[in-house]
Amino acid sequence: MGFSVTAATAILFAAAFISLATLLSGYSAMQTNQSEAERFVYQHSLDVNRQGIQILDINGTARTISMVNRGTSELATYDVDVVVNGTLRSTDIADRVVIGVGNTSVWFPGETLILTMNCSLAGTTVLVYAGTSACACAG
Repeated sequence: MGFSVTAATAILFAAAFISLATLLSGYSAMQTNQSEAERFVYQHSLDVNRQGIQILDINGTARTISMVNRGTSELATYDVDVVVNGTLRSTDIADRVVIGVGNTSVWFPGETLILTMNCSLAGTTVLVYAGTSACACAG
């Protein structure tokens, strides 16, 4: 009776130890994922608060959209998407020019960006996305 009780107890303790180790490693992975998600949400909220655009003018004749970066961080000119009457028209952007700079990929706060489009803008509703910002205007 002595050896069988000892062996059974040892088996139970080993099983408990293995179960506890499995639970702890799963908990650790969950904590890591939660921390990364919280960091992402925090960074995204900072980006949203630092970015802002405003459409200044839509010229249907010249097919241009003038907008200003009202945020506090730079935006990428190639990251600007245009929706015209509910249709994504980013592939119709013929030229991206920052006033005073020319063709550049960086759009700093306070600078005006002019997009030249290959589609008609007369009498349309235009929605422009840049980074995490969006702005709508009727042309």
